[in-house]
Amino acid sequence: QVGYWQFENNLQDSSGFNNHGTLGGNPVYVSGKYGQGLDYDGLGDYVQVGTNGVLASQGTVALWVKPEGFVAGPQYMFGHTIYDVTYTNPYTNRIQIYTDDTAGGLDIGLGDNHRLATNIYPLNIGTYYHIALKWNNGAYTAYVNGAPIITGAYSGLTALNSYLHIGNVGYYSIDQPMNGVLDDVRAYNYP
Repeated sequence: QVGYWQFENNLQDSSGFNNHGTLGGNPVYVSGKYGQGLDYDGLGDYVQVGTNGVLASQGTVALWVKPEGFVAGPQYMFGHTIYDVTYTNPYTNRIQIYTDDTAGGLDIGLGDNHRLATNIYPLNIGTYYHIALKWNNGAYTAYVNGAPIITGAYSGLTALNSYLHIGNVGYYSIDQPMNGVLDDVRAYNYP
């Protein structure tokens, strides 16, 4: 485990890798799945954390989420993206868990594909879900509540920024936050 953010009235990383968080916007601590969680209002909120120990070649991200609303556009629960205008596609090296429609369909972006897997599971407002994404040298699996939902191939995940976002897109723009409660977010450097 290289990142463990419990959100127990702080943004500390309990993993020992010191990927402590910095708060952006105005998410507030509320009752979460376990103890406290962070409630994002969908308006510029994020927690920026370090990527010390996280690997581009393989890893796992797991989190608890309780959606409180959906919009016709991306709302990120977890986001990492490298933005470089010198590339034909300036958004690369994605690790993304998000929704992108008013119905709450769960989406995955990985590597060079923002829409790698779309509408893989319907999320409901007010219900907690455990979501995990594992990647390993070109193969990925997404899970909801412990059950594998989709498995497939990806390409283009070769580098990481020094930071990622919990609750937003994962690069300098912070305009795609989620609306809901996040809790018990974990990152591993193995699938």
